[in-house]
Amino acid sequence: MRDDFPKTVLESLAKRVGNRCSNQGCGKLTSGPYTEDNKSLNVGVAAHITAASSGGPRYDTSLSSDERKSIVNGIWLCQSCAKLVDNDKERYTAALLAEWKTSAEQRALKEIESPRPFHARQDSFSIATHIGTVESVNTTHCVRHGRPMAPAWLRSSPSRMCSECLAERLMNNADLQLFFDPKWCDGIWFVADLQSGDGVVINLQQLADLMPPSPTTTTTPAPTVKSEVND
Repeated sequence: MRDDFPKTVLESLAKRVGNRCSNQGCGKLTSGPYTEDNKSLNVGVAAHITAASSGGPRYDTSLSSDERKSIVNGIWLCQSCAKLVDNDKERYTAALLAEWKTSAEQRALKEIESPRPFHARQDSFSIATHIGTVESVNTTHCVRHGRPMAPAWLRSSPSRMCSECLAERLMNNADLQLFFDPKWCDGIWFVADLQSGDGVVINLQQLADLMPPSPTTTTTPAPTVKSEVND
């Protein structure tokens, strides 16, 4: 027997993240207008962090039925990401989903509290390079890959990130985006803060830790990286 969420939990999960997917690499809007004026469409899912029934992904035998269908055990995702996390339970652990949920709620609150429009994006960034210089990068030349994922080990071992400022921004849920700029020699990957307008170059080892499950929006076809930028 499945322990499904009641309607009140479904509605609260969606509203607490502004009706956006809680996957840090996605953030897709999950509701919008329907063809009929008195209706709306929904592509969001109230997913169970630990499965609703025995045999499901991340099922926790220690939970009671009430705990299993409580809001604490739920996360709001788009349909694609809900399918993704259930297809690979080893990669998408209960701890990771709980972290996504917390981060998504904090981003929603930050957007509400922001004194300026949260989605106002800057076109150019000041990027700190690995050789100590600061260069200007225009995002119209770049491929955008969405919000970088914060590695599970970040809070316990922030020094592994190599860049202290990047580690701090990731832990503080800054409004970050991962970019590739093919205009540079051999191209560079960088993480930019969309609100402050500055960022930092990352190398391929860091990229492997930060890359979301799949690209979000891109301005050009994803390029092939020929060489690594070292810290």
